Amino acid sequence: MGKGFLIVAFYLLACLSGSVSQEMVVIKGEVLGDTEGYNKVYVMDGKGERDSAVIVNGTFELKLKFHLGMEPYLFMETYMRPGRMQEPFLLVIDRPGTLYLKNIDTDKPLHKVRVQGMQSMMDYQVFTDRYFAVQDSLRRLQIENAYSAVQLKEVLSKELKMYMGLYNSSFAAIYALDKVKTRIDAGELQHVYGQLSHEQQHTEKGRAIRAYIENALFSSVGSDISLLTYTDTEGKLKSLADLKGKYVLIDFWASWCGPCVKAFPHLKTLYERYKGDKFEIVGVSIDKKESEWVKAYDKYQLPWLNGIDKSEEMQKRLLITAVPTLFLLDPEGRVVLKEIGLSENVDQTLKTIFEKSEKL
Repeated sequence: MGKGFLIVAFYLLACLSGSVSQEMVVIKGEVLGDTEGYNKVYVMDGKGERDSAVIVNGTFELKLKFHLGMEPYLFMETYMRPGRMQEPFLLVIDRPGTLYLKNIDTDKPLHKVRVQGMQSMMDYQVFTDRYFAVQDSLRRLQIENAYSAVQLKEVLSKELKMYMGLYNSSFAAIYALDKVKTRIDAGELQHVYGQLSHEQQHTEKGRAIRAYIENALFSSVGSDISLLTYTDTEGKLKSLADLKGKYVLIDFWASWCGPCVKAFPHLKTLYERYKGDKFEIVGVSIDKKESEWVKAYDKYQLPWLNGIDKSEEMQKRLLITAVPTLFLLDPEGRVVLKEIGLSENVDQTLKTIFEKSEKL
């Protein structure tokens, strides 16, 4: 009886060990070139999984516990050398197994590596190869012909549609969409998202992309965002709808943001030029600490309406990922212009608007 129990116990232990090993992701790499003094490799997942290894005789091996929805990035010390730029390398993984990274040439960008052994990653590389080829060719054209951002959007949108026609059921498809989501128009993004298989649309990543598209459409030119609210300097909730009837320039900023502070003198010039019944500026801080915001708007003597996005709802709905970001609204509360940074587009648009209104 005791002997039988031991046999069963060893059998269960062996099965358990086997199942644990199957739940690992193994990353094996082959490196070409000099790595002396910069021979470490790291892999990190946003949910806490990580590993590191030393390159020995041109090879390394990393291991991570597999979990669905993991998004590990590979980092290499060799790209931290003076004059080099680190290029985080996303590993698209949908199941346990072994991923082989072949021919990592330290003299070339990391995306030039060849992948084998994991279909999701091989599918993703099909897209990234085209993505970087487009970037390289457009970079050359930009130097020669001042290639426009509009044309870049058109080319990337075309590439994405072609890719989706072949890989819409692949786990990699949603990651291809994620890579270019900020580079193509919201309407096009929505159309391409519709090409994804039902299964991919309902993954964790798929649901996140759908939420992004909803917010991108909400904050696009022509959309009415007047129902959004902020907290003013007296702690009262204010709605953008209160300012209907005026053109409103919303300046998203933060006390710690150097470019935001640098833009204040020019914003003051615009405010003095256009303030009145038809124009207003609203400064909306994204500071986490209210005290820092209060200290900053007092220090810089900002003469326009000031508020803070305490709930972070404006940041979420308007996809504010950098500051300063500016939105210009028409008298109906619709988006006329969105700019990251204070550009000449803001000046030119305001000039055009108010020159036309003077002629009426």
